[in-house]
Amino acid sequence: MINAQKVAPEISEGFKSGNGVVIGKYFAETVDVYVAGSAKTNLTKTLAIAELNQFFKNFPTKNFSIIHNGERDNSCYVIGKLISSEEFRVTIFLKKFGNNYLINQVKIEKG
Repeated sequence: MINAQKVAPEISEGFKSGNGVVIGKYFAETVDVYVAGSAKTNLTKTLAIAELNQFFKNFPTKNFSIIHNGERDNSCYVIGKLISSEEFRVTIFLKKFGNNYLINQVKIEKG
């Protein structure tokens, strides 16, 4: 069983290393990805990973830290700060599917 407490550190490691594949292990079947004003919805896992990897290619991660996380009913979220050549706020929304929390939305916003 993957619970929210286990997922947050693993996601954090994926962002710290700039590795979409690590993050993608926790993607739901479809994922909404918002990167610096560009919205792509209902992406397959493969396409969502490619979007994140393109972001990491354009903005290599220097540091990532979790600022806050929380859980409510059948969902949870993680808010982090990603430092690259610019600073980004990362918000990850996860939904419970069976016994596992899976990412159904990733937002990466400047500032």
